[in-house]
Amino acid sequence: MWTCGYKDVQVMFDMLTSELEAAAQAQKPSPSPPRKQAPTPVWPARALSTIAAAQ
Repeated sequence: MWTCGYKDVQVMFDMLTSELEAAAQAQKPSPSPPRKQAPTPVWPARALSTIAAAQ
């Protein structure tokens, strides 16, 4: 019959804990910087060309 001593259980627990921590770290997405978007124009370009042509 197999027997496990306290030290064996402690080692197995430590191994399992470290594997779970490593897996949790691997699943975390790396923080990415926020994307900068170009500001939307107030007037469409077509309206500006129409106004310029009318002057």
